[in-house]
Amino acid sequence: MLDDQHLATKDGGIAYTIVAAPGLTIDAASYRFEPTPFGKEPTAVHLMHGADEYYRADWNGRTRLTLDAISLSPVRGKGPFAGFIAGEKYIVAVGAEGERGGDGAMKFAPMWIAHVDVH
Repeated sequence: MLDDQHLATKDGGIAYTIVAAPGLTIDAASYRFEPTPFGKEPTAVHLMHGADEYYRADWNGRTRLTLDAISLSPVRGKGPFAGFIAGEKYIVAVGAEGERGGDGAMKFAPMWIAHVDVH
């Protein structure tokens, strides 16, 4: 469940703590997102694992979404998402993507960011 308690900001935010699993289901049915320059509603979820792994999934923010090897496409990394591994930390960001610029770089405006610690 997305909420403000877990929202990662400069002042903190409580990390989600989960057990190792192939995926994590997120639900934003009751969460209100702040608009971004790219829109009022989320269009994607981005997931980062360390400096070398980066994944994304299309998402409208109104349904549940399981972040796993099926839903996440690699943007940078070693191939398909390997699941949430014990002892590792992840960052999950929900936001709106903009059109790619002339340089081809992905544009993403986060609306909600959280840390996930896996035990």
